[in-house]
Amino acid sequence: MAEILFHGTRGDRVLSIIETGVLRPGADQAIYFSRFEWSDVLSYGADATRRASFVLKLQVEIPNSVGRELTSIRGTPSVLKVVTSAPLRATVLEMYVRGFDVHQQFTFNTIVGAQAIKSFLQAMPLRAAQ
Repeated sequence: MAEILFHGTRGDRVLSIIETGVLRPGADQAIYFSRFEWSDVLSYGADATRRASFVLKLQVEIPNSVGRELTSIRGTPSVLKVVTSAPLRATVLEMYVRGFDVHQQFTFNTIVGAQAIKSFLQAMPLRAAQ
């Protein structure tokens, strides 16, 4: 069944999801999503090399055979935890970006479509992680 969900992750992982069309589980054999609000997972998309945070709006195929748990984690009250060792098919729809302007004030951008997201990330300057 396809669901629209939000997932915070670093820029390189965003590019990988676009290229492969899949979202891979972490070491705990799980993938975590915000079900309703992109801003809830902004901290999970922190990327020190790009000095920004990224959240994806995804269309995710979740087979009925995988485990699901509704839970909450730090800062995110409504989490869907999908327990699987296999990657999930995912289509990137939008990306929400919190970055900084030249005055170190927060900026917010919404980028729509996989190609536009890819171009946006590839144009971002990379910095050494602190």
